[in-house]
This record gives sequence, structure tokens and C-alpha cells, in this order.
Amino acid sequence: MKKVLSTIIAVLLVLALVACGAKEQSVTYRMETEQNGIAMVELMTFEAEGDKIVKITDKLEMDFSGFDDATVEQLKTAFDEMTAQGNSVDGASCESSFSGTTYTMTLTVDVESGAAAELGDMGLLQITGDAENGLSLKNTEEQLASNGYTQVS
Repeated sequence: MKKVLSTIIAVLLVLALVACGAKEQSVTYRMETEQNGIAMVELMTFEAEGDKIVKITDKLEMDFSGFDDATVEQLKTAFDEMTAQGNSVDGASCESSFSGTTYTMTLTVDVESGAAAELGDMGLLQITGDAENGLSLKNTEEQLASNGYTQVS
């Protein structure tokens, strides 16, 4: 009986060590685009445990230098509203700033809270995946690469 109990405990300890040993990693992707006259640089950073993404930070810098003052104010108002929408989601925080001609918006998402799925439904986060079982880093990287993002770290 002691041998059986010792074997069961040993197996449980090994399983616990394997489960806790998921490699923590951080990966950043970058994409530069231009839409409707707005030059944009996006940096998406994923923090993952093994293949499971636990946190996303999406930083978007937009250059409004090609627009007159009235249009810049309209753009700022529209992006400020998006910032407020991002902040309305539990598990997400969104900050924005304007300096010179550059508007910066940074969205931070706790993926385990379910915020990524809700932000995706709102059109504020373009990451897709199985929110119930977590977002796969590998699948997300493949999706980003197919959309023109390049890995920077």
C-alpha cells in the first residue's frame, strides 16, 4: 500500500511541475500602414505562458500632420470615444494622448478576464481565437504574419 501511495504522490508531483513549468514569454509585432491619409504604426505585445496569451498591449501611433486643425479635432474626438469604449470593458484599460501631430492610443487587455473577446466584438481588437480556452500565441502569430505584421522581439 505504501508503494502504491508513494507512486501516486510521485506522479502527482511530476504533473504539478510540468503544469507550472510553462515557459513565460513576451513577443512584440509591428506594422506600418496608411489608411485614409493617416500614417499609423502599431505595436502589439503578447505576454504568454506557454502557448496561452495572458496579456495583450496594443499601442497605435497615428500621424495627423496631413490634416487641417478642424479635421484633427474631429479625429481626436473619434479616437477619444474609442478610448472610452475600451475603458468600459472589465479587464481592459485604454489610454490616449496627443502631442504635436501624433495621437497615441494604448490598449492593455487581460485576456483571461474575457476582455479580448468583448473588445473584438466591439471592433477595438483584431485578434481572433477561442476565448473560452484562451488565445493561442502560435495561432495569433500566424494570423499577424498573414496580415503584414513583423516580429520585432
